[in-house]
Amino acid sequence: AASGANYMEGLVTAYSGTTLTINVDTVGGSGTLADWNINLAGNVGLTGESSAGVNAQGVGSDYTALSTDSGTLITMNGPSRTLTLPASPPGVKWNISVENLNASALTISRNGLTINGAASNVTLQQFQYTRIWTDGSNYFVAVPIVAGSNVTLTSAANGITVSLPASITSATSGNAATATALAAAPTNCAAGSYPTGINASGTAQNCTAVNTAAAGGDLTGTVASATVAKINGGSVPVSATVLATNGGGQPVAATTSGTGTSVVLATSPTITTPSLSSPSLGTTAQTSTYTSNGSTVDLLQLLTTVSNASRAANATAITTSGVVGIAQSTAAAGNPVQIAISGLVSCQFDSTAVTAGDYVQISSATAGNCHDAGATLPASGQIIGRAQASGSAGTVQTIRLFDGHVVGAGTVTSVGTTAPLTGGPVTVTGSVSCPTCVTSVASLTNNSPIVGAGGQATSAVAVVNNSVLVTNGSGVLSESTTLPSGLAASNLALTTPNLGTPSAVTLTNGTGLPGTGLTTNSVTSTQLALQTIQYASVTLTHAQVIAMFTTQVQIIPAQGANTLTEVQSCMLENVSSGAAYTAGGVISLVYSGTATVAAATVAASFLTTPTVKQAIIVAGALASTAISTLSNTAVNIRNVTAAFATGGTGTLVVNCAYRVHTLQ
Repeated sequence: AASGANYMEGLVTAYSGTTLTINVDTVGGSGTLADWNINLAGNVGLTGESSAGVNAQGVGSDYTALSTDSGTLITMNGPSRTLTLPASPPGVKWNISVENLNASALTISRNGLTINGAASNVTLQQFQYTRIWTDGSNYFVAVPIVAGSNVTLTSAANGITVSLPASITSATSGNAATATALAAAPTNCAAGSYPTGINASGTAQNCTAVNTAAAGGDLTGTVASATVAKINGGSVPVSATVLATNGGGQPVAATTSGTGTSVVLATSPTITTPSLSSPSLGTTAQTSTYTSNGSTVDLLQLLTTVSNASRAANATAITTSGVVGIAQSTAAAGNPVQIAISGLVSCQFDSTAVTAGDYVQISSATAGNCHDAGATLPASGQIIGRAQASGSAGTVQTIRLFDGHVVGAGTVTSVGTTAPLTGGPVTVTGSVSCPTCVTSVASLTNNSPIVGAGGQATSAVAVVNNSVLVTNGSGVLSESTTLPSGLAASNLALTTPNLGTPSAVTLTNGTGLPGTGLTTNSVTSTQLALQTIQYASVTLTHAQVIAMFTTQVQIIPAQGANTLTEVQSCMLENVSSGAAYTAGGVISLVYSGTATVAAATVAASFLTTPTVKQAIIVAGALASTAISTLSNTAVNIRNVTAAFATGGTGTLVVNCAYRVHTLQ
């Protein structure tokens, strides 16, 4: 019998006859054995942390972590020991904790792999602790604290103390002495001077007098000794308390009394209300603020829609209308921009020279530019304004920007006529007449309605108060003091006519009989209500009858989305030519692309037995079927079990009555 101490575990990769091939990945025991029990097996899962404990390693030797250590705390308490991690990580869920209890350092060896992505081991001082994980390929640890320069770590069972030195002395003695000297009694520069440095004794070095020439050369001398200040070429005594300017724009000293070019100030000056001359209106533009979609200063602006909001953008070269104004600055998309909408505004002109007083339109040559359209009012296209001055081509010029959308006047080239007028179209000269209009003066008084029933008057009619005009059969108007039949006297509204009940209705065409007129205007199937019973007739040729075992023939076309065709009945007519078909199979009307029958089947004998013309009528039939397979599907004819063989030479006529249903 097989012993459970000796085992192999792996995946079966092949089995043939008496040979079983296993890719072994785990073994137990040793030896060459001929007796085996074969069972289903799987990898044993890693020990969860719920069963974690402490694996205490004494002072005796180093230790290599095992797969069974997962979830445990391994303590090391030997001098200068090494804990080695497995060369092959046991699994992605494997993890251990490690603590060094010994006064000497503990080395955690990476065993040829990496720790935290680096090819370096980890060192733990006494009482330091870390935790180690793996991704199945390398290791990751929570790094321990490492002491830096001039820092001391003191480990204890209850914690680690971080200590810093009480004072810093290395390489700082000179700086410390300088700081002490500065704090005690530093030596400063004299008034009006500034130092450029401090020596080791704390004394200011290189005291330099303040030079006022830094103000562009107008101020001279030092602050302490200056007596005259020079500004813009004018000399002003330092003692001056008030400054004024002379005729050359240079500053001079002003006194508190006197006349001349100096400002005269009283002790308590009184400022009178200034006198303002009448302002010149209309010399600047009226503007509106828009959000820009890319605007350039002095270019014409259109409105475009971005995210359901209007934005201003440069006009294009194909723009003929729709300009709202001229950009007053350059603005990127999304930023605000001021758009001049009227007044005197600068505009960039295209390659046409500008003449004062000419009309200005949108340039078709350069996007966003203004264009001199000449002194004559343009006949079409948006007029932007009028040039205020002459200038060269391609320059920025001032225009009087029109407020609103002004369009050219246009030109009338012809006048057409419609009935009752005749004589048109008139292009240059000509006359228009109205043969059926009133041609002489008719005297109409107040409250005299004209009620006509057949045309215009051709002669004068004098109408008195409270009378009406009526027409005779020739379209001639005449006066009447009574209202025509059917016209209510109170409001001149027509009453509902009494048509009576017709005895018969006759449909006729131009010849008086239904004939070809009804054929020409016949109703098509698409004009019928879906539920109306319709008819389809298809004649299968001899070749189609032979081939319909493999090639179905459409009888009723698909009726559109969400519809189902219901077969009411079908008449099959075997138009035999004297010879019966041979072989064959059951004849069936089916929904295209499915095996679902739409009507009762017909036996093959219908074609294989008779040698004379024969007919059969079958009723429609549809068993419970998923709508998805029948919606918008044609009805075809086929023979199900086998093809008909040659022999018969006739045709097969299929006439089906059907109606169409709308699916829910």
